[in-house]
Amino acid sequence: MLAVSVIIFIIEILALCFFIYAKYFSKKIRYTRTIFTTTVFLVNFAIYYIAYCYNKGVTGNGNYLLGVGMSIASTMGTFMFRMSYNDVSTLVRDVPFYLYTFIMGYALGLFTTVSFIVDAFRYRIINSIRYHKMLSHAEINYVVGDGFDQRNYIRDYPNTIILLPMDTPKEKINSLIKEGYCVYAKLNKDCSSIMKMKKNKNKKYVFVIFDDKDTDMYLRAIKAFKEATNKENTYLYLEVKYEKVEYLKSVLLTDEMSKLHISLFNRYENMANGMCMNVPLTTFLPKEFINEDTTIKADKKINVFILGFGWANQEIYKKLLINNQFVEQDDKFYKAHLVNYHIFDVTGDIESIYLKDGIEELYETLNENKKEYFDIPERVSNSFFYNDNLTSPKTLRKIENIVKDKDSMNYFFIAFGDNYQNLQLTSELYERIRKYNYHFYVKNTELSLSNPVIKNITYFGNLYKYLVHDRIVTNELYSTAIKVNDAYVGHETTLEDLLKRDFIKIYSNYFQAMNIRHKYHLLGYDIISKDKLRDDDQIISKEVFNERIKFDSIKSYDDYFKRSPLVAMTYLEHLHWNSEYLVYGYKPLKISDYVIDNGRLIEQDVPNKLHGAILSYKGLDERAKHILKLLQANGNKDKVLFSETGQNAVEVYRYDYQFLAMSYDFLTKDGNIIIRKR
Repeated sequence: MLAVSVIIFIIEILALCFFIYAKYFSKKIRYTRTIFTTTVFLVNFAIYYIAYCYNKGVTGNGNYLLGVGMSIASTMGTFMFRMSYNDVSTLVRDVPFYLYTFIMGYALGLFTTVSFIVDAFRYRIINSIRYHKMLSHAEINYVVGDGFDQRNYIRDYPNTIILLPMDTPKEKINSLIKEGYCVYAKLNKDCSSIMKMKKNKNKKYVFVIFDDKDTDMYLRAIKAFKEATNKENTYLYLEVKYEKVEYLKSVLLTDEMSKLHISLFNRYENMANGMCMNVPLTTFLPKEFINEDTTIKADKKINVFILGFGWANQEIYKKLLINNQFVEQDDKFYKAHLVNYHIFDVTGDIESIYLKDGIEELYETLNENKKEYFDIPERVSNSFFYNDNLTSPKTLRKIENIVKDKDSMNYFFIAFGDNYQNLQLTSELYERIRKYNYHFYVKNTELSLSNPVIKNITYFGNLYKYLVHDRIVTNELYSTAIKVNDAYVGHETTLEDLLKRDFIKIYSNYFQAMNIRHKYHLLGYDIISKDKLRDDDQIISKEVFNERIKFDSIKSYDDYFKRSPLVAMTYLEHLHWNSEYLVYGYKPLKISDYVIDNGRLIEQDVPNKLHGAILSYKGLDERAKHILKLLQANGNKDKVLFSETGQNAVEVYRYDYQFLAMSYDFLTKDGNIIIRKR
């Protein structure tokens, strides 16, 4: 019996070694757990049955068939944490080594059971640890779904939980946990579970939903938010398809809580905003195009060619119209220096878009009814639309004939096809126009495909760098917009303060933040962070900046009509503001609709997209004098047209002029440096 004990003991050791090797060192052995469990069962059965047979031989009691059943029962007990020592005690007494064989068999049985339990609940345990770690942060992030967009977001911001539907298969959940993600599969069909989660009132809960082709997802999320009773520390960030953003902003998100806690975003808009903010057209505008007072020389032309008019270039065109307004000198004062946009597309879809026909129709209406308005707004651009084949030599020759004007600066936004098609078109254009003034903006999602020959080129189109936490939740434009708001109101404000406004007013701060670098480039300056400062950079002090813009040049109302950099920029800012409202579908308010209601001036109708300040720079003067008469006629005798402090003044230029005058302080406060443009 000693030999039998040793043989079984060796089998037990080999079985354990096999399992450890197969499970942790070799992935090639299939059915590892089945083989191991079967072996352990047979070993323990042998231990008990041999002991039973030995005991029968000693006492003569029992029969062998009954012993099989009893041994199977004892073996099963081994896997359920029950030690049947009495079954082997006689054999252990006579063969002491058998005790080691028995204990090893029992240990293998326990090991098998514990291993099964750990494997069954391992991912749940791991995920639970991760989840509670996530809940320890002050801001708790959830992203709905596990697609490429969501994984890209988590790669950039690892402290994020994947929120999945509650009916998600266990295999998928375990697979995601195995990949290193934290998963919370509690999302129900109507999204109400988002709001019903147990939340710590001192923490911020962020839910990001990307456009996943589920057209009702954002509607269900908004409905769940509105119906919830406890939503103060819950924030929804919903990616909405391009054509639905403005509808939802103007109709569904009208109540205060929704405006504060629900943000809508679009990947193409994020991309266009980032490009206009960081690489505006003025980055590459030749110095010889700009007068000392920041106006553009009247004989110089700025041409923008938009080649391809899909979602990306449509959004870029919209933001270019808003961000790139210029001023030129005329015989008496200033006027708009319009950018020439040449939009080429072969689909014909551009024929019906609002940016083509809607604004044009508005100007026709205003011109037909001039007497009902103050001086109508200046045009936002000269835009020309072509349904031409972009690969045709005839089309390329048409473009070349426009570009070859030596007094023009030419920008190309190319989003015509895939990366290769865009680069091919860029190369063909480069060969035709490289001796003229140009800069290419090319949609290219693989920078490894960049063309080393073309120097004047900026690549865009990697949408995924805009679908990250810093671009969606802690948006840099919103951060700067708050600083703009701080400067105007004279004290620190918060994002909540900003979001309490109507959406178009939020956009005003938003687009002013986007437009800062554009204006500074016209002054000959640039804005950089301290870590990007080079030894040869010339830092601009506040004194030099104030002298450059003629900070103290506005001492009276009449100074708004004298030439200076500050006035030119005031004019530019009003053009920029006009273009923002016009692009988003607003129209001028009629003179007859200006009223005083309970001492309060009514000069806009946001639900119907009407605003009284949508008019020319000269029209602002007419408007200011009209408002003054209305106010004085209604008991406001202390109102004046202008005061240096702005107190009791109704003049309407201050807002535009103050922006530039205050910008140096709030830009440098958080570590930016103003330098001479490189």
